[in-house]
Amino acid sequence: MVKRKEKIRLKYEDKIKDIIYQKNNLSVSQTRNILGIDHNKLRRWEKEYITHILLDIIEDEHGVKYT
Repeated sequence: MVKRKEKIRLKYEDKIKDIIYQKNNLSVSQTRNILGIDHNKLRRWEKEYITHILLDIIEDEHGVKYT
């Protein structure tokens, strides 16, 4: 399970950071294109891990703690 989470982190972390720090607002389709995902084809656990990566980035960069 840890290996799966790490693969997702390696695949999406830099892309998520690029999206977060964009100066321009992105559309949903632009965001999906950058991530290279089709929302309907993601598994539930993939969505969950991507969400955790996003929250970890926010916590690390801005000190905001989510529980």
